Amino acid sequence: MFRNILFLFLINICCIQAASAQKTLSLNDAATPSILYSSGTIQRNNQIGGYYFLMQSDRVDKTTNAYLLHVLDENLNRVRKIKFDASTSISLQEAAASDSSMAFLFYYPADKKYELRIYDNDGKLLQSYTRAFDSHKRRLHLQNMSLHNESEGNRTLFEVGDQGYMAVFVRWQAKGTCTYDINFYESRNRKTSKFSPGVAGRDFLRADFLAKTDSLLFVEVSNRRASRSSSTIMAFNIHTRKKAFEVNANKEKWQFEPAAVLPVPGQDTIVMVGKYFEKDVKHVKSNGKGIAIYRVSRNTGAILTRTYNSWETEISRQYSCDKKGQNAENGYLYLHNATLGPDGKLFVAAEGYYRRMYAYGFVHSTVFLPFHLTPSFTRVQNSDMVVLEFNPTDKLVKAITYDKAPSTMMARMDFLNRHMVARNARAYGLFGYRFIHPAGDPGHFSVCYYNGRKSGEEKGYFTYLRYNGQKFRQYEVPLRTKEVSTSVLPAKPGFLLIIEDNRKERTIEMRMEKIS
Repeated sequence: MFRNILFLFLINICCIQAASAQKTLSLNDAATPSILYSSGTIQRNNQIGGYYFLMQSDRVDKTTNAYLLHVLDENLNRVRKIKFDASTSISLQEAAASDSSMAFLFYYPADKKYELRIYDNDGKLLQSYTRAFDSHKRRLHLQNMSLHNESEGNRTLFEVGDQGYMAVFVRWQAKGTCTYDINFYESRNRKTSKFSPGVAGRDFLRADFLAKTDSLLFVEVSNRRASRSSSTIMAFNIHTRKKAFEVNANKEKWQFEPAAVLPVPGQDTIVMVGKYFEKDVKHVKSNGKGIAIYRVSRNTGAILTRTYNSWETEISRQYSCDKKGQNAENGYLYLHNATLGPDGKLFVAAEGYYRRMYAYGFVHSTVFLPFHLTPSFTRVQNSDMVVLEFNPTDKLVKAITYDKAPSTMMARMDFLNRHMVARNARAYGLFGYRFIHPAGDPGHFSVCYYNGRKSGEEKGYFTYLRYNGQKFRQYEVPLRTKEVSTSVLPAKPGFLLIIEDNRKERTIEMRMEKIS
Protein backbone atom coordinates (compact mmCIF):
# COMPACT_ATOMS: atom_id res chain seq x y z
CA MET A 1 0.00 0.00 0.00
CA PHE A 2 2.80 2.41 0.94
CA ARG A 3 4.58 1.65 -2.33
CA ASN A 4 1.44 2.45 -4.31
CA ILE A 5 1.00 5.77 -2.49
CA LEU A 6 4.67 6.61 -3.04
CA PHE A 7 4.35 5.72 -6.71
CA LEU A 8 1.30 7.98 -7.14
CA PHE A 9 3.10 10.78 -5.27
CA LEU A 10 6.09 10.54 -7.61
CA ILE A 11 3.77 10.52 -10.63
CA ASN A 12 2.11 13.73 -9.40
CA ILE A 13 5.49 15.37 -8.83
CA CYS A 14 6.56 14.48 -12.37
CA CYS A 15 3.30 15.86 -13.79
CA ILE A 16 3.72 19.11 -11.87
CA GLN A 17 7.30 19.43 -13.12
CA ALA A 18 6.21 18.70 -16.67
CA ALA A 19 3.44 21.29 -16.44
CA SER A 20 5.84 23.89 -15.12
CA ALA A 21 8.38 23.00 -17.82
CA GLN A 22 6.57 25.39 -20.16
CA LYS A 23 8.89 28.37 -20.03
CA THR A 24 7.43 31.66 -18.75
CA LEU A 25 9.15 35.03 -18.68
CA SER A 26 8.42 38.60 -17.64
CA LEU A 27 10.15 41.65 -19.10
CA ASN A 28 8.99 43.81 -16.20
CA ASP A 29 11.34 46.12 -14.38
CA ALA A 30 9.64 47.67 -11.36
CA ALA A 31 12.10 50.58 -11.31
CA THR A 32 11.71 51.46 -15.00
CA PRO A 33 8.41 50.24 -16.47
CA SER A 34 8.73 50.08 -20.27
CA ILE A 35 6.48 50.52 -23.28
CA LEU A 36 6.61 47.83 -25.96
CA TYR A 37 7.30 49.30 -29.42
CA SER A 38 7.98 46.21 -31.55
CA SER A 39 8.27 42.46 -31.11
CA GLY A 40 8.86 39.52 -33.42
CA THR A 41 10.86 36.44 -34.25
CA ILE A 42 14.55 36.25 -35.10
CA GLN A 43 14.96 34.03 -38.15
CA ARG A 44 17.94 31.67 -38.41
CA ASN A 45 18.32 29.00 -41.10
CA ASN A 46 14.61 29.30 -41.97
CA GLN A 47 13.66 28.52 -38.38
CA ILE A 48 12.84 30.41 -35.20
CA GLY A 49 16.20 31.31 -33.67
CA GLY A 50 14.84 33.61 -30.97
CA TYR A 51 12.78 36.73 -30.31
CA TYR A 52 13.26 40.49 -30.02
CA PHE A 53 11.38 43.06 -27.96
CA LEU A 54 12.06 46.76 -28.52
CA MET A 55 10.93 48.75 -25.51
CA GLN A 56 11.09 52.42 -24.54
CA SER A 57 12.69 52.68 -21.11
CA ASP A 58 12.98 56.47 -20.75
CA ARG A 59 12.62 59.78 -22.54
CA VAL A 60 15.79 61.77 -23.21
CA ASP A 61 14.23 64.86 -24.78
CA LYS A 62 11.39 65.84 -27.11
CA THR A 63 12.87 64.01 -30.10
CA THR A 64 14.90 61.23 -28.46
CA ASN A 65 14.02 58.19 -26.36
CA ALA A 66 16.12 55.65 -24.51
CA TYR A 67 15.43 52.11 -25.70
CA LEU A 68 16.07 48.57 -24.50
CA LEU A 69 16.35 45.82 -27.09
CA HIS A 70 15.72 42.49 -25.37
CA VAL A 71 17.08 39.49 -27.29
CA LEU A 72 15.85 36.02 -26.26
CA ASP A 73 16.72 32.60 -27.63
CA GLU A 74 14.17 30.05 -28.85
CA ASN A 75 13.70 28.77 -25.27
CA LEU A 76 13.00 32.27 -23.85
CA ASN A 77 16.40 32.47 -22.20
CA ARG A 78 17.75 36.02 -22.06
CA VAL A 79 20.61 36.43 -24.52
CA ARG A 80 21.33 40.16 -24.59
CA LYS A 81 19.88 43.48 -23.47
CA ILE A 82 21.10 46.24 -25.79
CA LYS A 83 20.70 49.87 -24.76
CA PHE A 84 20.70 52.80 -27.18
CA ASP A 85 19.17 56.24 -27.76
CA ALA A 86 17.23 56.98 -30.93
CA SER A 87 14.45 59.03 -32.43
CA THR A 88 10.98 58.91 -30.90
CA SER A 89 9.81 57.87 -34.36
CA ILE A 90 11.18 54.34 -34.67
CA SER A 91 10.04 50.79 -35.32
CA LEU A 92 11.93 47.53 -35.56
CA GLN A 93 10.75 45.82 -38.73
CA GLU A 94 12.55 42.45 -38.76
CA ALA A 95 15.50 40.54 -37.33
CA ALA A 96 17.74 37.70 -38.47
CA ALA A 97 20.75 35.89 -37.03
CA SER A 98 23.65 33.69 -38.05
CA ASP A 99 25.94 31.62 -35.86
CA SER A 100 28.18 34.62 -35.16
CA SER A 101 25.98 37.73 -35.43
CA MET A 102 22.48 39.16 -35.38
CA ALA A 103 20.94 41.91 -37.52
CA PHE A 104 18.04 44.29 -36.88
CA LEU A 105 16.30 46.41 -39.48
CA PHE A 106 14.95 49.71 -38.11
CA TYR A 107 12.63 52.19 -39.77
CA TYR A 108 12.58 55.92 -38.94
CA PRO A 109 9.58 57.46 -40.75
CA ALA A 110 10.16 61.00 -39.44
CA ASP A 111 13.86 60.89 -40.43
CA LYS A 112 13.07 59.24 -43.78
CA LYS A 113 15.58 56.44 -43.45
CA TYR A 114 16.13 52.75 -42.81
CA GLU A 115 18.98 51.46 -40.68
CA LEU A 116 20.45 47.97 -40.53
CA ARG A 117 22.43 47.27 -37.35
CA ILE A 118 24.60 44.15 -37.08
CA TYR A 119 25.77 43.02 -33.62
CA ASP A 120 28.00 40.16 -32.56
CA ASN A 121 26.73 37.61 -30.07
CA ASP A 122 28.09 39.69 -27.17
CA GLY A 123 25.92 42.65 -28.16
CA LYS A 124 28.77 44.73 -29.64
CA LEU A 125 27.80 46.79 -32.68
CA LEU A 126 29.79 45.56 -35.69
CA GLN A 127 28.29 47.52 -38.56
CA SER A 128 25.55 50.04 -39.20
CA TYR A 129 24.15 50.65 -42.70
CA THR A 130 21.75 53.50 -43.43
CA ARG A 131 19.62 54.19 -46.49
CA ALA A 132 17.78 57.49 -46.72
CA PHE A 133 14.87 58.27 -49.00
CA ASP A 134 12.96 61.33 -50.14
CA SER A 135 9.27 60.66 -49.65
CA HIS A 136 8.30 63.18 -52.36
CA LYS A 137 10.57 62.07 -55.20
CA ARG A 138 12.29 58.71 -54.71
CA ARG A 139 10.76 56.51 -52.06
CA LEU A 140 12.31 53.36 -50.65
CA HIS A 141 10.08 50.80 -48.97
CA LEU A 142 10.36 47.50 -47.20
CA GLN A 143 8.49 44.43 -48.34
CA ASN A 144 5.98 44.93 -45.53
CA MET A 145 2.95 44.23 -47.69
CA SER A 146 3.74 40.78 -49.04
CA LEU A 147 0.98 38.82 -50.73
CA HIS A 148 2.57 35.47 -49.97
CA ASN A 149 4.66 35.34 -46.83
CA GLU A 150 3.41 34.60 -43.33
CA SER A 151 2.34 37.63 -41.34
CA GLU A 152 4.81 36.71 -38.58
CA GLY A 153 7.66 35.74 -40.93
CA ASN A 154 10.44 37.78 -42.50
CA ARG A 155 9.64 39.51 -45.75
CA THR A 156 12.66 41.74 -46.18
CA LEU A 157 15.71 40.68 -44.13
CA PHE A 158 17.49 37.30 -44.41
CA GLU A 159 20.76 35.85 -43.16
CA VAL A 160 23.31 34.55 -45.67
CA GLY A 161 25.48 32.41 -43.38
CA ASP A 162 28.86 33.89 -42.47
CA GLN A 163 28.67 36.30 -45.42
CA GLY A 164 26.20 38.58 -43.69
CA TYR A 165 22.65 39.55 -44.58
CA MET A 166 20.46 40.44 -47.53
CA ALA A 167 17.40 42.69 -47.77
CA VAL A 168 14.75 43.12 -50.47
CA PHE A 169 13.49 46.68 -50.99
CA VAL A 170 10.79 48.18 -53.19
CA ARG A 171 12.10 51.33 -54.87
CA TRP A 172 9.68 53.84 -56.32
CA GLN A 173 11.01 55.89 -59.20
CA ALA A 174 9.97 59.17 -60.73
CA LYS A 175 6.87 59.32 -62.98
CA GLY A 176 5.14 56.40 -61.26
CA THR A 177 7.65 53.68 -62.16
CA CYS A 178 8.73 51.11 -59.62
CA THR A 179 11.42 48.45 -59.28
CA TYR A 180 13.15 46.46 -56.55
CA ASP A 181 16.63 46.06 -55.06
CA ILE A 182 18.26 43.01 -53.46
CA ASN A 183 20.98 44.37 -51.15
CA PHE A 184 23.86 42.46 -49.52
CA TYR A 185 25.45 43.62 -46.26
CA GLU A 186 28.64 42.03 -44.94
CA SER A 187 28.98 41.43 -41.20
CA ARG A 188 32.68 42.19 -40.69
CA ASN A 189 33.85 44.23 -43.66
CA ARG A 190 31.94 47.39 -44.34
CA LYS A 191 30.98 46.35 -47.85
CA THR A 192 27.67 46.30 -49.65
CA SER A 193 26.49 45.22 -53.07
CA LYS A 194 23.18 45.42 -54.87
CA PHE A 195 21.23 43.59 -57.54
CA SER A 196 18.66 45.72 -59.34
CA PRO A 197 16.94 44.93 -62.65
CA GLY A 198 16.31 48.57 -63.52
CA VAL A 199 13.12 49.88 -65.06
CA ALA A 200 12.17 49.92 -68.72
CA GLY A 201 9.83 52.69 -69.79
CA ARG A 202 6.98 53.00 -67.32
CA ASP A 203 7.15 49.49 -65.87
CA PHE A 204 5.86 48.86 -62.38
CA LEU A 205 8.00 45.98 -61.13
CA ARG A 206 7.53 44.42 -57.70
CA ALA A 207 9.33 41.51 -56.03
CA ASP A 208 7.23 39.60 -53.47
CA PHE A 209 9.11 37.16 -51.25
CA LEU A 210 8.07 33.52 -51.66
CA ALA A 211 10.64 31.28 -49.96
CA LYS A 212 14.28 30.83 -49.05
CA THR A 213 16.50 27.75 -48.99
CA ASP A 214 20.12 27.44 -47.91
CA SER A 215 21.25 28.76 -51.30
CA LEU A 216 18.25 30.24 -53.14
CA LEU A 217 15.87 33.14 -52.61
CA PHE A 218 12.54 32.86 -54.46
CA VAL A 219 10.55 35.98 -55.34
CA GLU A 220 7.58 36.61 -57.58
CA VAL A 221 8.52 39.45 -59.92
CA SER A 222 5.37 41.01 -61.32
CA ASN A 223 4.85 43.91 -63.68
CA ARG A 224 1.63 45.65 -62.66
CA ARG A 225 1.38 47.80 -65.77
CA ALA A 226 -1.86 46.84 -67.51
CA SER A 227 -0.31 47.04 -70.96
CA ARG A 228 2.63 44.79 -70.01
CA SER A 229 1.18 42.71 -67.17
CA SER A 230 3.36 39.70 -66.39
CA SER A 231 4.47 37.43 -63.57
CA THR A 232 7.73 35.51 -63.22
CA ILE A 233 9.10 33.38 -60.38
CA MET A 234 12.79 34.15 -59.99
CA ALA A 235 15.35 32.11 -58.05
CA PHE A 236 18.27 34.20 -56.83
CA ASN A 237 21.53 32.54 -55.74
CA ILE A 238 22.43 34.10 -52.39
CA HIS A 239 26.08 32.98 -52.59
CA THR A 240 26.96 34.11 -56.13
CA ARG A 241 24.53 37.06 -55.79
CA LYS A 242 23.20 36.42 -59.28
CA LYS A 243 20.00 35.13 -60.80
CA ALA A 244 20.00 31.32 -60.82
CA PHE A 245 16.93 30.73 -63.01
CA GLU A 246 13.37 31.90 -63.53
CA VAL A 247 10.07 30.19 -64.21
CA ASN A 248 8.21 32.32 -66.71
CA ALA A 249 4.55 31.62 -66.07
CA ASN A 250 3.51 33.63 -69.13
CA LYS A 251 4.94 30.95 -71.43
CA GLU A 252 2.60 28.29 -69.98
CA LYS A 253 -0.82 27.29 -71.28
CA TRP A 254 -2.41 29.17 -68.41
CA GLN A 255 -1.33 32.19 -66.41
CA PHE A 256 -0.06 31.21 -62.98
CA GLU A 257 -0.09 33.19 -59.73
CA PRO A 258 1.95 31.51 -56.96
CA ALA A 259 0.69 31.26 -53.39
CA ALA A 260 3.54 29.13 -51.98
CA VAL A 261 6.92 27.66 -52.93
CA LEU A 262 8.11 24.58 -51.03
CA PRO A 263 11.45 22.76 -51.29
CA VAL A 264 10.90 18.99 -51.15
CA PRO A 265 13.10 17.46 -48.40
CA GLY A 266 15.72 15.07 -49.77
CA GLN A 267 14.99 15.94 -53.39
CA ASP A 268 16.20 18.50 -55.91
CA THR A 269 12.60 19.55 -56.46
CA ILE A 270 10.56 22.64 -55.68
CA VAL A 271 6.74 22.54 -55.40
CA MET A 272 4.90 25.67 -56.56
CA VAL A 273 1.23 26.08 -55.64
CA GLY A 274 -1.18 28.76 -56.81
CA LYS A 275 -4.20 29.68 -58.92
CA TYR A 276 -4.24 29.51 -62.70
CA PHE A 277 -6.07 31.85 -65.07
CA GLU A 278 -7.05 32.34 -68.66
CA LYS A 279 -4.40 34.14 -70.71
CA ASP A 280 -6.41 37.34 -71.19
CA VAL A 281 -7.71 37.63 -67.59
CA LYS A 282 -6.31 40.04 -65.01
CA HIS A 283 -5.38 38.24 -61.79
CA VAL A 284 -6.65 40.98 -59.51
CA LYS A 285 -10.16 40.81 -60.98
CA SER A 286 -10.68 37.05 -61.16
CA ASN A 287 -10.67 33.99 -58.93
CA GLY A 288 -9.08 31.96 -61.70
CA LYS A 289 -10.00 28.58 -63.11
CA GLY A 290 -8.67 26.54 -60.19
CA ILE A 291 -5.49 25.47 -58.40
CA ALA A 292 -2.29 24.57 -60.26
CA ILE A 293 0.68 22.66 -58.82
CA TYR A 294 4.06 22.70 -60.55
CA ARG A 295 7.00 20.51 -59.58
CA VAL A 296 10.20 22.28 -60.66
CA SER A 297 13.86 21.28 -60.80
CA ARG A 298 15.82 23.15 -58.14
CA ASN A 299 18.92 23.08 -60.35
CA THR A 300 17.61 24.31 -63.71
CA GLY A 301 14.13 25.71 -63.07
CA ALA A 302 12.59 23.32 -65.60
CA ILE A 303 8.95 22.41 -64.88
CA LEU A 304 8.88 18.63 -64.36
CA THR A 305 5.12 18.13 -63.84
CA ARG A 306 2.04 20.30 -64.23
CA THR A 307 -1.19 19.40 -62.41
CA TYR A 308 -4.41 21.41 -62.68
CA ASN A 309 -7.40 21.11 -60.33
CA SER A 310 -10.40 22.97 -61.75
CA TRP A 311 -13.07 24.58 -59.58
CA GLU A 312 -15.70 23.13 -61.90
CA THR A 313 -14.53 19.51 -61.89
CA GLU A 314 -11.84 18.19 -59.51
CA ILE A 315 -12.40 20.70 -56.70
CA SER A 316 -16.22 20.78 -56.81
CA ARG A 317 -16.26 17.00 -56.13
CA GLN A 318 -14.66 17.60 -52.73
CA TYR A 319 -15.71 21.17 -51.96
CA SER A 320 -19.08 22.59 -53.00
CA CYS A 321 -18.44 25.48 -55.42
CA ASP A 322 -19.42 26.71 -58.87
CA LYS A 323 -17.15 27.03 -61.90
CA LYS A 324 -15.75 30.31 -60.54
CA GLY A 325 -14.86 28.71 -57.21
CA GLN A 326 -17.64 30.42 -55.27
CA ASN A 327 -19.21 28.63 -52.30
CA ALA A 328 -22.71 29.56 -51.14
CA GLU A 329 -21.59 30.25 -47.55
CA ASN A 330 -17.86 31.01 -47.68
CA GLY A 331 -17.70 32.93 -50.94
CA TYR A 332 -14.31 32.54 -52.65
CA LEU A 333 -11.15 30.92 -51.30
CA TYR A 334 -7.92 32.81 -50.72
CA LEU A 335 -4.91 30.46 -50.83
CA HIS A 336 -2.62 31.48 -47.96
CA ASN A 337 0.14 28.90 -47.80
CA ALA A 338 0.98 25.23 -48.25
CA THR A 339 3.03 22.53 -46.57
CA LEU A 340 4.12 18.98 -47.26
CA GLY A 341 2.86 16.15 -45.09
CA PRO A 342 3.91 12.50 -44.97
CA ASP A 343 4.33 10.50 -48.20
CA GLY A 344 4.68 13.68 -50.25
CA LYS A 345 1.07 14.76 -49.78
CA LEU A 346 0.43 18.48 -50.15
CA PHE A 347 -1.82 20.53 -47.84
CA VAL A 348 -3.05 24.04 -48.66
CA ALA A 349 -4.48 26.42 -46.04
CA ALA A 350 -7.26 28.56 -47.53
CA GLU A 351 -9.78 31.02 -46.11
CA GLY A 352 -13.12 32.15 -47.45
CA TYR A 353 -14.01 35.76 -48.26
CA TYR A 354 -17.17 37.40 -49.55
CA ARG A 355 -18.91 40.74 -50.05
CA ARG A 356 -22.17 41.34 -48.16
CA MET A 357 -24.66 44.13 -47.61
CA TYR A 358 -24.79 45.39 -44.02
CA ALA A 359 -27.41 47.29 -42.08
CA TYR A 360 -25.38 50.34 -41.16
CA GLY A 361 -24.32 50.73 -44.78
CA PHE A 362 -27.84 51.77 -45.70
CA VAL A 363 -27.92 54.43 -42.97
CA HIS A 364 -24.38 55.54 -43.83
CA SER A 365 -25.25 55.91 -47.50
CA THR A 366 -28.62 57.65 -47.10
CA VAL A 367 -29.14 59.53 -43.83
CA PHE A 368 -25.47 60.57 -43.37
CA LEU A 369 -24.58 60.89 -47.05
CA PRO A 370 -24.64 64.76 -47.05
CA PHE A 371 -21.89 64.74 -44.41
CA HIS A 372 -19.33 62.53 -46.21
CA LEU A 373 -20.50 62.04 -49.84
CA THR A 374 -19.06 58.48 -49.94
CA PRO A 375 -21.89 55.95 -50.22
CA SER A 376 -21.07 52.43 -49.07
CA PHE A 377 -23.58 49.61 -48.81
CA THR A 378 -21.23 46.62 -48.61
CA ARG A 379 -18.19 45.27 -46.78
CA VAL A 380 -15.76 42.44 -47.48
CA GLN A 381 -15.49 39.81 -44.75
CA ASN A 382 -13.42 36.70 -44.18
CA SER A 383 -15.19 33.46 -43.29
CA ASP A 384 -14.31 29.82 -42.54
CA MET A 385 -10.93 28.13 -42.82
CA VAL A 386 -10.64 25.37 -45.43
CA VAL A 387 -7.79 22.84 -45.54
CA LEU A 388 -7.25 21.22 -48.95
CA GLU A 389 -5.44 17.86 -49.09
CA PHE A 390 -3.79 16.62 -52.29
CA ASN A 391 -2.44 13.13 -52.99
CA PRO A 392 1.18 12.43 -54.08
CA THR A 393 0.14 13.04 -57.72
CA ASP A 394 -1.17 16.52 -56.74
CA LYS A 395 -4.87 15.79 -57.21
CA LEU A 396 -7.35 17.05 -54.61
CA VAL A 397 -8.68 14.22 -52.44
CA LYS A 398 -10.19 16.03 -49.45
CA ALA A 399 -11.40 19.49 -48.36
CA ILE A 400 -12.29 20.09 -44.71
CA THR A 401 -14.10 23.26 -43.59
CA TYR A 402 -13.59 24.60 -40.06
CA ASP A 403 -16.15 27.08 -38.75
CA LYS A 404 -14.81 30.49 -37.81
CA ALA A 405 -16.56 33.70 -36.80
CA PRO A 406 -16.50 36.10 -39.77
CA SER A 407 -14.82 39.48 -39.37
CA THR A 408 -14.89 42.59 -41.53
CA MET A 409 -11.66 43.21 -43.40
CA MET A 410 -12.58 46.28 -45.45
CA ALA A 411 -15.66 48.46 -45.90
CA ARG A 412 -16.49 51.31 -48.29
CA MET A 413 -15.16 49.24 -51.18
CA ASP A 414 -18.35 49.04 -53.25
CA PHE A 415 -16.64 50.08 -56.48
CA LEU A 416 -13.57 47.83 -56.18
CA ASN A 417 -13.41 44.23 -57.33
CA ARG A 418 -13.71 41.86 -54.36
CA HIS A 419 -10.63 39.86 -55.40
CA MET A 420 -8.55 43.04 -55.50
CA VAL A 421 -9.84 43.92 -52.03
CA ALA A 422 -8.90 40.43 -50.77
CA ARG A 423 -5.34 40.85 -52.05
CA ASN A 424 -5.03 44.14 -50.20
CA ALA A 425 -6.51 42.59 -47.06
CA ARG A 426 -3.91 39.81 -47.23
CA ALA A 427 -1.12 42.37 -47.66
CA TYR A 428 -2.28 44.22 -44.55
CA GLY A 429 -2.77 41.01 -42.50
CA LEU A 430 -6.54 41.37 -42.16
CA PHE A 431 -7.42 37.72 -42.74
CA GLY A 432 -7.71 35.42 -39.73
CA TYR A 433 -4.94 33.09 -40.98
CA ARG A 434 -1.50 33.58 -39.41
CA PHE A 435 0.95 30.76 -40.18
CA ILE A 436 1.59 27.04 -40.68
CA HIS A 437 3.80 25.78 -37.86
CA PRO A 438 5.85 22.56 -37.90
CA ALA A 439 5.46 20.08 -35.06
CA GLY A 440 8.30 18.09 -33.55
CA ASP A 441 7.62 15.05 -35.75
CA PRO A 442 8.31 14.96 -39.51
CA GLY A 443 5.14 15.42 -41.54
CA HIS A 444 3.23 16.85 -38.57
CA PHE A 445 2.18 20.50 -38.52
CA SER A 446 -0.45 22.98 -37.33
CA VAL A 447 -2.52 25.50 -39.30
CA CYS A 448 -2.86 28.56 -37.03
CA TYR A 449 -5.37 31.40 -37.22
CA TYR A 450 -7.37 33.92 -35.20
CA ASN A 451 -11.05 33.30 -34.53
CA GLY A 452 -13.12 36.30 -33.49
CA ARG A 453 -15.72 34.16 -31.70
CA LYS A 454 -16.67 35.71 -28.35
CA SER A 455 -17.51 33.79 -25.20
CA GLY A 456 -18.04 35.47 -21.84
CA GLU A 457 -15.13 37.78 -21.12
CA GLU A 458 -13.01 36.33 -23.90
CA LYS A 459 -12.94 38.54 -26.98
CA GLY A 460 -11.49 35.96 -29.31
CA TYR A 461 -9.49 32.77 -29.67
CA PHE A 462 -6.30 31.65 -31.35
CA THR A 463 -7.08 28.36 -33.06
CA TYR A 464 -4.69 25.74 -34.36
CA LEU A 465 -5.49 22.65 -36.41
CA ARG A 466 -2.90 20.04 -35.52
CA TYR A 467 -2.20 17.33 -38.09
CA ASN A 468 -0.73 14.18 -36.53
CA GLY A 469 0.09 12.40 -39.78
CA GLN A 470 -3.40 10.95 -40.18
CA LYS A 471 -6.03 13.51 -39.20
CA PHE A 472 -6.58 17.03 -37.85
CA ARG A 473 -7.53 17.93 -34.31
CA GLN A 474 -8.77 21.41 -33.40
CA TYR A 475 -7.53 23.31 -30.32
CA GLU A 476 -8.10 26.83 -29.01
CA VAL A 477 -6.14 29.28 -26.88
CA PRO A 478 -8.39 31.96 -25.30
CA LEU A 479 -7.23 35.51 -25.87
CA ARG A 480 -7.41 37.96 -23.01
CA THR A 481 -9.75 40.86 -22.58
CA LYS A 482 -9.92 44.56 -22.58
CA GLU A 483 -6.99 45.28 -20.27
CA VAL A 484 -4.46 42.96 -21.89
CA SER A 485 -3.54 42.73 -25.56
CA THR A 486 -2.60 39.16 -26.46
CA SER A 487 -0.59 38.16 -29.51
CA VAL A 488 0.71 34.78 -30.64
CA LEU A 489 4.01 34.11 -32.41
CA PRO A 490 5.37 30.86 -33.81
CA ALA A 491 7.95 29.23 -31.56
CA LYS A 492 10.26 26.26 -31.88
CA PRO A 493 8.62 23.16 -33.43
CA GLY A 494 5.72 22.01 -31.27
CA PHE A 495 5.27 25.28 -29.34
CA LEU A 496 3.57 28.67 -29.58
CA LEU A 497 4.66 31.88 -27.87
CA ILE A 498 1.84 33.74 -26.07
CA ILE A 499 2.62 37.43 -25.37
CA GLU A 500 0.43 39.47 -23.01
CA ASP A 501 0.96 43.23 -23.18
CA ASN A 502 -0.70 45.26 -20.43
CA ARG A 503 -0.31 48.85 -21.62
CA LYS A 504 -1.94 50.29 -18.49
CA GLU A 505 0.50 48.57 -16.14
CA ARG A 506 3.35 48.63 -18.68
CA THR A 507 4.08 44.95 -18.23
CA ILE A 508 4.99 42.25 -20.73
CA GLU A 509 4.34 38.62 -19.80
CA MET A 510 5.00 35.69 -22.12
CA ARG A 511 4.88 31.94 -22.02
CA MET A 512 5.65 28.97 -24.23
CA GLU A 513 2.57 26.84 -24.84
CA LYS A 514 3.00 23.32 -26.10
CA ILE A 515 0.84 22.35 -29.06
CA SER A 516 -1.12 19.30 -27.91
